[in-house]
Amino acid sequence: MEPTQLGILHEHYRDSCTVMQGQRAARDRYFYLVIAVVAVAWFDTVAPQDFAAIVGEGLKTRLQLQIAPDIGYLRSVLWFLLLGLTVRYCQTALSVERHYDYIHDIETLLSKQVHEAFGREGAAYLSKYPLFLAW
Repeated sequence: MEPTQLGILHEHYRDSCTVMQGQRAARDRYFYLVIAVVAVAWFDTVAPQDFAAIVGEGLKTRLQLQIAPDIGYLRSVLWFLLLGLTVRYCQTALSVERHYDYIHDIETLLSKQVHEAFGREGAAYLSKYPLFLAW
């Protein structure tokens, strides 16, 4: 492989790793948002009167209303929000998993040209893989 081709391949590999890093950050962000929405939904399920009182009073003071609004609509929005965030989390997680194979293929090409130990995600990552993580 010519040095210019090797440089282009390495630049593509670096860009692909940067894109994947952004996807992993988005996946983690969606995960934490799902956990937060589940916590709110759990509070609503366990203590619906307390949830309605706290949220109703909060909205009443925040929006300067005369009476507290009906929480039924907010409960529906909460469940749709949970559904949407869960779908986005799954899409992002699957995208990350799909990119690992591509990154490993690029690392294999680069390791043949540069050095057998070359790789950020490939052989070093997969060697001596802990049993608990493989499960």
